[in-house]
Amino acid sequence: MNKKFIDDKFYSDFEKITSSEVDLPTLPMDPMKWIEEARPFVEGRPRSFLIAPFWDDIYRDNNTHKFIIGGRQIFKSTYTTDILAHETTAFPKSQVCYVTFDDVNKAGFSRRKFR
Repeated sequence: MNKKFIDDKFYSDFEKITSSEVDLPTLPMDPMKWIEEARPFVEGRPRSFLIAPFWDDIYRDNNTHKFIIGGRQIFKSTYTTDILAHETTAFPKSQVCYVTFDDVNKAGFSRRKFR
């Protein structure tokens, strides 16, 4: 098959799919309420901030620039996933970007957290 034909067909089909508006549920703009409604489980377990209560203040902080330093297994990746997913689902027409040092790390993050 001709590559141009395949490309034209792909874009034609893509335009048909994306041209119609899809009604999605409205999710809360508050990150903590968003978690309750959109992501109450992480890796098959119910969410709880009892183990690490300091995250509550970090989630509620409206500053757009945050620098989090922490040891292993304190839910840094979970927080990052929550913020990326919250921004893209609670605010229409928003875009986010996840930058990492290599593709292996990016792939691992995507597979584990956005599943």
